Amino acid sequence: MEIQMKRISLCESWVFWEKEKSEDSLVQESGEECGKRREQVTLPHDAMQGQGRAADAPSGSGEAFFLGGSYVYERRLWAPKAWENEEVLLEFEGVYPNAAVYVNGERAGGCRYGYSLFRVPLEHLRWGADNEIRVEVDGSRLPNSRWYPGAGIYRPVWLLTGSRKAHIEPDGIRVTTLSCGAVESRSETQAEILIEVSHTGCQSRGSAQPSVRVLAEIYEWGQERKVTEAEGEQIHLVIPEARLWDENSPALYECRVSLWDGEKLLDTQSERFGIRRIGWSPQGLTVNGRTVKLRGGCLHHDNGILGARSFAESEYRRIRRLKEWGFNAIRSAHNPACRALLEACDELGVYVMDEAWDVWDKSKTAEDYAGEFPAHYEEDLASMAAKDYNHPSVILYSIGNEMTEPAQPEGVVLAEQIIRKLKACDGTRPVTAGVNLTLLLMAKMGVGIPSAEQPESPAA
Repeated sequence: MEIQMKRISLCESWVFWEKEKSEDSLVQESGEECGKRREQVTLPHDAMQGQGRAADAPSGSGEAFFLGGSYVYERRLWAPKAWENEEVLLEFEGVYPNAAVYVNGERAGGCRYGYSLFRVPLEHLRWGADNEIRVEVDGSRLPNSRWYPGAGIYRPVWLLTGSRKAHIEPDGIRVTTLSCGAVESRSETQAEILIEVSHTGCQSRGSAQPSVRVLAEIYEWGQERKVTEAEGEQIHLVIPEARLWDENSPALYECRVSLWDGEKLLDTQSERFGIRRIGWSPQGLTVNGRTVKLRGGCLHHDNGILGARSFAESEYRRIRRLKEWGFNAIRSAHNPACRALLEACDELGVYVMDEAWDVWDKSKTAEDYAGEFPAHYEEDLASMAAKDYNHPSVILYSIGNEMTEPAQPEGVVLAEQIIRKLKACDGTRPVTAGVNLTLLLMAKMGVGIPSAEQPESPAA
């Protein structure tokens, strides 16, 4: 019997339709027909691509004159009785925009930001029965972006299951390079790493209850050669003859963590990582002690004729092409990059500046994320940092693109709050922002400040 927090693709067997404009609610009685023609779809899916266009569409040229809409995704999920004592989660890598998730008609969760990875606990399942999973997406209010955003469940969806009593948490393994020595050549060197494991079933401080045992094993990625191993929830490990990760030699390792109760295996999980140290100062950026010049470009999340849909193959292809053309870096413009793109950058040796938002609390288009930002920016940052932490390609965070808020004192305070929150989530990487000094000067003078009534600020 396989014992682990299982990750199962849930991208097939979805039914999709567009909500009729006249409907007040997407929540319908089971079996009641609503909306337009239903169709079977496989995720990832871009709902906007199936819509018509009009010269007077409120989306405008930035969103390619597509007509907006509200959409429904639905599928059946059989929940065996064995799940009754398990933690069951749905993991959505990205749903744009304003996702709401229902289980058997009960609201289970959602995410306001269309670019964040989020998870929904399935607490309303009927055991030993079919269940209805329903995702509602509201992309009817336009324009909500300054470029083509797509719509719907445009990134993969996963089902996670594991024992409630003892399992490694999703994103529960963090690997940090503490040192790897000065690199003066490409010869091997010694490195020290820190492995931190979050899991259920651990002994609380001061508790008399027994704790599970945590074992971490390090392998070279793609091979079965074990490098080293140790036990504990916070483990300092020395890697002899470490192979370092950089753009020229993107060496990767695998950290396999297992939970044990005596001789009984409770759960296993693995994370891929690279050993590398980032340095930054007024003298420049260094990776493993070497000065690095970034030769990069800004990369929006869409995939050409695929629309916003994100496939591992398409993400790998475009990073490979950019690397062949001489790029060694990308900036995600202007939202967090997807997991598949970061995995491609890890494998091919491309540095990443992952950017959080295009707006804070001042709008650049009439229906963008600015109104939701104050209530949700902290969870957005936590999601981005958790997704990025073990990717060696991510060497830099950006907290925004062409923001005008810092032209005013309260905007500077907000920027400081954002940086503190991001550093609390991940203090291993430098933080910057895409600053346009001309826009800041104009905002300081009270000219051209973007707003819902005046949405025509320049696009990056």
